[in-house]
Amino acid sequence: MSFRHCLLFAACLSLNAAAEIVHLPAPPMPGSYQPAEITAEIREVARFAVREQGQQAGETLKLLKVLGCERQVVAGMNYRLRLDVRRDGKPASASALVFAALDGSRTLVTWTWDKPAG
Repeated sequence: MSFRHCLLFAACLSLNAAAEIVHLPAPPMPGSYQPAEITAEIREVARFAVREQGQQAGETLKLLKVLGCERQVVAGMNYRLRLDVRRDGKPASASALVFAALDGSRTLVTWTWDKPAG
């Protein structure tokens, strides 16, 4: 083997070793939930969820803060939300799933209250 081939072989081994050391994140799976930045659109979806839950449960609820959101592209969009709300004058936390159809309509799919601490 020539000196040039030896250098090329050594360079290939070095690159392969470097690729093993540096673990690049895998691309997201198609159709999986992805973290979403809290935008005006996300806050509007959250207000919709709070309004719908309040109407369905006959409670007065107010959105205090969107704690987090994940989106899933389907035949429309699923929004998985973490929310701080005011319930009966007291702060409470909840999780909600909202489906936004391609025609712009929205449906509150699930609403779950977090259990209070203690």
